[in-house]
Parts: sequence; C-alpha cells; structure tokens
Amino acid sequence: MRPTSALLRAGLCLALCAGLVSCQSAGSGTAASGAATREKPGSTPAARSVSDLRRDLRDPDMSVRLRATEELGPRAASSDEAAAALVEALADSAALVRRFAAGGLADVKAPSTAMVLALARVLRDPEIDPRESAARSLASLAPRVPFDSVKDLGSALAAAAGDKEASVRSWAVQALGALGAPAARQVPAIKPALERALGDPVPEVRAAAAQAAGQLGTGVPWAMGLLIRALADPLHDVKKHAVVALEKIGPEAAPATRALARQLRAKEIYLRVFAADALTAIGPGARAALPELKAMVARGWKEIQGSPEMEAKDLPDAVARAIRSIEAKEPKKRTARTAPEKTAARTAAESPVAGGPPGSVKGHFEEINTGAFDLVDGIAYPASGGNGTVVYAANKPLASAALADSPCPMTYARAIASLRDAGYVEVTLDSAGRSKYFGYGLAFGGSGREDEVGGKYWSSTLKLSGGRAVGNVDHKDHGGFEFDLPLSSPKVREVSEADGSNGRRADPSAPALTEPPVTAAYRAVREAALRKDLNTLLAAQGFDGKQISAISKLDGIGADLERYSNRFLKPGAPSEFQNGPGYGAVAGSGTNAKGAKFINYYWFTSCRGKLVLFSISENPQ
Repeated sequence: MRPTSALLRAGLCLALCAGLVSCQSAGSGTAASGAATREKPGSTPAARSVSDLRRDLRDPDMSVRLRATEELGPRAASSDEAAAALVEALADSAALVRRFAAGGLADVKAPSTAMVLALARVLRDPEIDPRESAARSLASLAPRVPFDSVKDLGSALAAAAGDKEASVRSWAVQALGALGAPAARQVPAIKPALERALGDPVPEVRAAAAQAAGQLGTGVPWAMGLLIRALADPLHDVKKHAVVALEKIGPEAAPATRALARQLRAKEIYLRVFAADALTAIGPGARAALPELKAMVARGWKEIQGSPEMEAKDLPDAVARAIRSIEAKEPKKRTARTAPEKTAARTAAESPVAGGPPGSVKGHFEEINTGAFDLVDGIAYPASGGNGTVVYAANKPLASAALADSPCPMTYARAIASLRDAGYVEVTLDSAGRSKYFGYGLAFGGSGREDEVGGKYWSSTLKLSGGRAVGNVDHKDHGGFEFDLPLSSPKVREVSEADGSNGRRADPSAPALTEPPVTAAYRAVREAALRKDLNTLLAAQGFDGKQISAISKLDGIGADLERYSNRFLKPGAPSEFQNGPGYGAVAGSGTNAKGAKFINYYWFTSCRGKLVLFSISENPQ
C-alpha cells in the first residue's frame, strides 16, 4: 500500500475520533449499504438539502467535504442532483473524498454516459482506494449503463483487470462480466483480460473471471473455452462458478462434457452434485459422461456415508437425474436453479396465445442478474412520437384487460408491477417487427438492456390488426415470449422501461409536480399500504372500480400487498422533495415492520389529474 494511502487512512481515523464521519463508507461496500453518518444532536441526514451538501463539497476543509460526500451517497440512487454532485467529487484533491464519491454512485438506477466515463477515469487514480471503489461501483452499474458508454467502459475495465492491486482486478473483472456479451463483442481487449485473470495468482480474481465468463454465456464464441479452462483450476471455488454457469447454459454447454465429468471425482461432494446437475441440463449432448456416471452408481455410495457435507445426501439422486436426461431421446429444456413461479403464473403462461380474450402472453426468460421467470401478462401501446409499438411483458398477472383502456395503461402497469414486485421484458417494435433494444429487469432487483450492434441476437415479429398487437420476441440467450394483446391508446405521453433506463422518469413535456400534492398523495398511499387496504391504495391513485375489482381478484395479490406494505416506513414523514418534468418525489425515513432502517424515495407521476406511485427506491442504512 502506498504511504499516502496510509496517511489518509490515519487522517480518517482522527476524524472518526472527532465524530466527523462514520466508520464504514462507500468504497468498503455499496452506497446503499454504507453506514449512517454521525450527526449533531437532533439532526438527520434528510435535514440538509442536496444543494447545502453540494456547497460543502467546495469547502477547503477535507473533513467537511468527506462528510458531505458520505451523506450524498444514499441519495444518489434517487436524486439526479446528488448523483451529479458525487460525479464532481470524483475529481476532489483528497483520495478519501474520491473514494466515497465513487462508492456513492453504485446504486444509481439510470447512470448517464458522463457518470460512467467519470468513474472509468477513476480506475486510473494514483491511489488504491478510489480505484477499488470505482471498480466496485462499476460492477454494480454495468448491467444498466447507456449503450454509447459500453465500448469505452469495456476498454477501461479491461485495462483495470491488469491493476497491480488484486481487489481492483477482481472488481474490474466482475464488472466486465456484468457488462455482458454486447461489450465483449465490441471490445477485443476483454478476451485477453479474462484469459489473464483466469491465470491470476490470487484465487478471488480467478473466481471472478470464471463468473464473468459464465455471464457472457454463449453470447461470444470464446466464453466456453474460458469456462472449460476454469474447470481445471486447483481451487474448488473457481470450479464452482464455472459449473454453475455451464448448467445455466444448458444443451449448448455440450463441449464442456468431459471437463464436467472430471468434476464427478472431485474431493468436494458439492462439486460432484453441481456437475451432475450441469450434465442433466446439457442432456443427450453429454453422452460422453455416461460411463463415469454409471460407474458411480455401480460403486455405490459408501464413500459419502456420514459425510459432513450437506450435499452428500443429494448426490445419488443428482447422478440418477443426469443419466435419465442424457439417455432421453430429445434434449431436455434447460432450467434454472431458481424456484418455479407460483401456480397462478404457470396457469396463465400455459393458456393459448392466439385469440386468448382479451389479451395473453406466454413465454420464459432467464438471465444471470434477474434469474428465471415465466412471462404471463403484458401491455402494448404506441410509443411516444409514433416510433413503434411498445410491448411490455410481465411475470405476474397485472389485470391488463382492465388496464388496456386506461388513459395511461403503462403508468398503471408499472404501478401494479411495483406492487407485485414483478419481473419484465420489454421491446419497442417498428413497422417491420424489429426492436433496436431488448430490456429486462425486476421491480426491486437487477435490470439490464441490450442494444443491437450489427448482429442479430434477438428476433421479433409484429402484426397490428383490428386494434390488436400480435407477435413474438426471441432472444438467442435469454428466451422470449409470444403475445396477443389489445393495442392501448394512451391519452398521455407514456414512459417505457427503456425510457427509464435512459434517465427519463416521466413525460418530458409535462410540468414538474409541486410539493403539496405529491406530499398529500404520498401520505394517502402510505396510510392505505400500512393498513393493507388494497381498494383505498388503488383508488387514491385513480384506478376506477372495474380496475380495482380486477386487481383485487388476482391470485397472490394479498401476499404481494403484505410485502409492499413493508416498503413504507415508520415514522416515514415526507422530506427532501425533488421534482422534474412530469414527476415529483419525496423521501421517507424510518424502520420497516422488521425493524430494518431505510431512507426510501417515492416517485409519483400524473395520470389525468391523479398522482400514481410508479416506483420506490429503497436505500438501507
């Protein structure tokens, strides 16, 4: 470690003793999980405005700038102004301020190109701590960075994968994996960077490289070779990441069969189980593993009797499943290790597509950041400006039949998806049925977006006739869906998830919402949610009687409301109002029903005079 870093850390410790800053910070974890700042008696983080904190960033006293940077971190996820202030702080003269600023940007939902490239520059910082913090944040942001930043960011991360500090290398490699196949196809330097990382002397870096290769999947032709190489690593944790990735790839992982079969003799029993599961997912293409699998059965299981490894009891069944799958006549449909959707969702997914009244969606999606889920319902409407047809498919029923004729169907669909914590896939199809992007995510989890870069990584069709949108979307790696949906006619300029990923929260031509109505709407929604009063919760946002009736009949909506109510806090008094074109938000701090501390942000937009809560940003403290 450089002497200057040690001196700065010593200075931080002195500041801690004086009660100026908290012990934990962004840079030793994500911004959302950073420890709270020590405050003067009677004050709270929300008592100081972002503009006040931004002014403190210009103070000559480093401890004042450091404290302001730490307070801005939890707000950056939901405040464009706070995020912009942290971007400016990335150029601070003090390494600790740069470190805190980089860590505070980790949870920004829609990072801008300027933000991403500013963080990428910190990867070349002369001090270790800011570099590590920037690499960690970029690993978090990578799945949702703007397309026009991917090439430059990929090049910067590939260079950082060769950093002299192991922690920086590890986070940079993880970020390369999260950036995904589109980056690997654009940036030639990513392949040699991951190859070097697989030979790194530090096990954590090699494990990160194996995981990154798995995230690329079949999106690049050379990723399979990296995974096979990772299976020969001396460390079982590196092998584990490779085996799990190959299981998710499924039948296309057949070239790795012999390397997987060698894992059936691993010292670690859990690796044998995972390898058998991967061979099950490959199916008939893994016939080369049959002799080893059958030899295991012939030897019996005395060797693992009494083993302390909890997976030991699963090995006989895992081997039997692999043999059945490989000997099957047809390749087995690949599955994920995640639990299946609820019965109601499966039933909806199995319903006929064509002619399903009044609209239907059927499909399946899986991706490393979101997991696997079935797609069962959706909304279709003309994109703003007449630039195609937005098709939004969700993994839980949204009562779309009742929402379709709403003046703002997508706004209401986003509100219900948030209430249900639903996953989604979205495209905008042109007149020829093509989409320039493929977006996906979870209401309260990971998200991502791929943009077309010359090749065809997904295909789609669209037919508009009789007020309906009918077609299909298929991604070569992640799955897809068929749809037959009524074509809605919004009375406002709707915002798609793709717009949201580009930083657009609401109609850019609409006036900004003012504080009194947003605060009133927040109070009404919060009170209804805490009472678990679904009808009042929906009515307060403008849902009509027909819509409320349809939503209240959805299977599992009661359990969803129970979880949703836990996103509202006590005392939860509205504070720190912010707004922009077409939207307004308030912060609410306190504890949820489980006693966990949060500062959350509640985002509202307007639908014909009623304010709709379309998103909640959760910030654990």
